[in-house]
Amino acid sequence: MIISHIMNPEATYRQLGYKRNAMPRLNLSKEELDSVLSYMMEFKDAEDN
Repeated sequence: MIISHIMNPEATYRQLGYKRNAMPRLNLSKEELDSVLSYMMEFKDAEDN
């Protein structure tokens, strides 16, 4: 779901419980997307500790 929302937020914002979309579509390469996801997962891992 995270990848879908980053790549096409217009299609997923309602599924995530938002009334409107304020996030722009990000045209990222696969490498850029992988980097963003890795960065985000660092925060999730920090919460688990």
